[in-house]
Amino acid sequence: ACSVQVVCSWNVPACTFTGYTALGSFAPTSRRLEATSRQLQMVSSPTVPTNKQIDITVVWGIRAPKTIPLLGPNAERWSYDPHFQMSNPWAQRAVMAMCEDEPPAELLIFRRRCFIQDLRSRLRLDSRRFPSRNFYNEVSYYSVTSLPMQEQLWIVSDAVAAVSLSFQVDFSYEARAENILSFKEKWDSFVDGLNAKAASTGNMAWHTAQAWVQAEAEVAIINSTILTIVVAALGGFGCMLIFTLDPLLALLVLLLVMAVVTSLAFFMVVIMAWTVGPIEVISLVAFVGYSVTYSLHVAHIYGEVNAEDDAEVEASQVIVESPDGPVPPPTKPPPTMDAEDLTEGEKRRIRARKAMMRIGLSILSSTLSTVGASAFLLLSTMQIFTKLGFVVLVVSLLSCIASLVVLPAVLILCGPNSRSWRERCCGHRAASPSTPENPELANAYEGGRGNVPPVDEQDTFQGGRGNVPLAEGILPE
Repeated sequence: ACSVQVVCSWNVPACTFTGYTALGSFAPTSRRLEATSRQLQMVSSPTVPTNKQIDITVVWGIRAPKTIPLLGPNAERWSYDPHFQMSNPWAQRAVMAMCEDEPPAELLIFRRRCFIQDLRSRLRLDSRRFPSRNFYNEVSYYSVTSLPMQEQLWIVSDAVAAVSLSFQVDFSYEARAENILSFKEKWDSFVDGLNAKAASTGNMAWHTAQAWVQAEAEVAIINSTILTIVVAALGGFGCMLIFTLDPLLALLVLLLVMAVVTSLAFFMVVIMAWTVGPIEVISLVAFVGYSVTYSLHVAHIYGEVNAEDDAEVEASQVIVESPDGPVPPPTKPPPTMDAEDLTEGEKRRIRARKAMMRIGLSILSSTLSTVGASAFLLLSTMQIFTKLGFVVLVVSLLSCIASLVVLPAVLILCGPNSRSWRERCCGHRAASPSTPENPELANAYEGGRGNVPPVDEQDTFQGGRGNVPLAEGILPE
């Protein structure tokens, strides 16, 4: 008997052996050689470390729940797909196409783990056919020594109920969420294209990866957080408008609150380098209302006081007691500036000063008490309490600075004047129903909250919200 030995080379220089004759160049016609050449076109030199690459799993035969409830347990769970029949040869071909055909370069496949390739190789070595009509028995026989078959097959009641394939791609899971979702869309198109070509028994493949879940959750959290903050800010604007009855004051406080929330987000993401998660989202949303409180008090008092009634400021400058003995009452009232001579800037400064004198100390003491209470959380061993402590500490300090430093300066520069917003818009002062008809009494009433008509200046002391005559030997309080 005669035997012929042939040495074939593909895409490499041909070797010369003694006694062998070159037969020429021939194009390969074997599908097995084509599959081998196509596998060589995958990513050969990865640009991403293997420990940071994304692992993608393509699944047949499992149906994921379509909806997830907002609260409570999920009534719908995953289930097996009754239409998937791995024993059907066309279903086997559909699964094989995922590993056999040349993948698009945009999928960045670096390594793949396919049980179906291992099964076909073993069947051909034993001179058996693939696809197999006796798929379950073949798999049961070869899976004893095949790790991919043990990992990627779901066997229920002596039948293959579901299968999966694994792919490792040259794409980092640390990339931005938007980039990961764009890469996911390429895989969506690839899997959908193979499903369109497959038979009905194997055309329900879908892919999943932990990176997809994290990216979608991150985008959903960010979008929902922004929407929630906007809704909370608009609600706060409405409440501030009700209390201040001035759209300009409400707008200034709203802008200041948004600046505080933005600074808090900068502290968490940039300075502390925290990953955006449930704690960070809750902190941003929950403390929107907390950051409104201080500034709202200042704006509310600023809108109530009147610069033309400067009795409170003058009273604070009068010394009513001394270590050496009682001080006699003044013989004449302190010098005051005529209200008509005050400019709008001076009036805003006086109103801002009055607001600080009334509420400034209360805001400062509230901030110190909150900071002192939250400082103990920084020593906690659980990360959630430590983060909450930092958030409470920072938002309290930012809100205090915004209400005691930034807001008064803004009110002095561009705050509304003493007239109401309707009067400013209409361009004239509306008549007050409580104004007396007597012009002399009107001058006494204008600018205060019930100032009584003035009496003789020698017998009066301007020390409060109503001018009170001084009795002999009694010091004003």
